[in-house]
Amino acid sequence: MSTQVDSQREQRWQETADKFSHVADRLGKTIDAGILETVVVLNILGIPTIASCEGHIDWGTRAPWVDIASTDPATHVSIAKLSTEALQERERDQKTPAEIAAMFEEVHKIRRAVKVLHIQERQKLLTYLATFYEDRHVSYDRRLIIRPLGTDGKSRLESQGADCQEVAPLDTREKKLREYQEEMQAFTTFLKEVYYTFL
Repeated sequence: MSTQVDSQREQRWQETADKFSHVADRLGKTIDAGILETVVVLNILGIPTIASCEGHIDWGTRAPWVDIASTDPATHVSIAKLSTEALQERERDQKTPAEIAAMFEEVHKIRRAVKVLHIQERQKLLTYLATFYEDRHVSYDRRLIIRPLGTDGKSRLESQGADCQEVAPLDTREKKLREYQEEMQAFTTFLKEVYYTFL
């Protein structure tokens, strides 16, 4: 591997890290330091992220997570708005049943097309997770999974036991938060090795 290739990879990493270190949510909060590298490496590997959290003991899911979704412009359509418009047309009772059926069919067609685009991003992530866990053995709750968000194909990367944090005693929540953060960091390290070694 040439020094020039190494230098280009490092430059790309720094540019991507700088970009995401300045990204803020609607409240002006930047990406948590404990999940920033995960966000950077996913995006650098071509898996776009839309939200994230490093996990906090006193609020949220008490586990780190990253949401992924396609950035294709075709996904910017509001399925909920289209569905509402179709329902409103049905309520007005000014269109024929066939016209109403056609409207709902169009909404379903658009939803499927959007879902396909989001799921393509999920499949990229699944490939990396499969390789990561080939020889890695951790408790089932600690293992990273991808779960669907809503019905349009967006996804969340998190530990299997993340939701169970809601009902766990405080000492267990603290212990599991550390474990889940360690697992996300291990996956991030794996992805960085992929980036610096194979791409």
